[in-house]
Amino acid sequence: MAYWENRSGNPNELRLLQQNGTWLAYSDATDTNDKTLKGGHERIEEALLAALHSTNLSVLLGSGASFAAHNQTGASAPSMGDLWDSVRADTGEDVFDRMVEEVAGKGGKKDIENLLSLCKMRLELAAARASGAEDNEDDNEKLDDGLADFVASAEQSILKRVDFVDTDTDLNSHKEFLRRLARRSPDKPRVKLF
Repeated sequence: MAYWENRSGNPNELRLLQQNGTWLAYSDATDTNDKTLKGGHERIEEALLAALHSTNLSVLLGSGASFAAHNQTGASAPSMGDLWDSVRADTGEDVFDRMVEEVAGKGGKKDIENLLSLCKMRLELAAARASGAEDNEDDNEKLDDGLADFVASAEQSILKRVDFVDTDTDLNSHKEFLRRLARRSPDKPRVKLF
């Protein structure tokens, strides 16, 4: 289920995306003729060191960064699909499916962030339309079609699901990452971490 489950988190699991769109393994390999095929380890390390020592450094971490957190209890970081399924179960399948159909349309992937963004945009537009209209009863009815309650319920479901870190959670990968960022020269601007 979780990518990092039962994985050591070692560098051999890194891959380098090449310009031709293929992924290069971190480690060297041998082909059928026992010829050594260079892995991406040197290029990956060079790129990471160059980024780390650049004058301005911004780091954007997504939800996948949480997959390296390990708990003895078995609780782990949810994927986008896990959050989608949790919200669907907690809000009720019929309500959830109706909201997805009304807001996002049919098809697409299980992207709960996108769905909630679309829901919130729709609520904002309805509120703006209602405040600008002289006779806003119709718009108020549209605003009160359960969408606001759905968003609130979905956010509560997500908060429950992402509450997996406790005092015993192994966050060594995160600590090491932050340690490396903190070792930058004090003469350089602060790292921007998002």
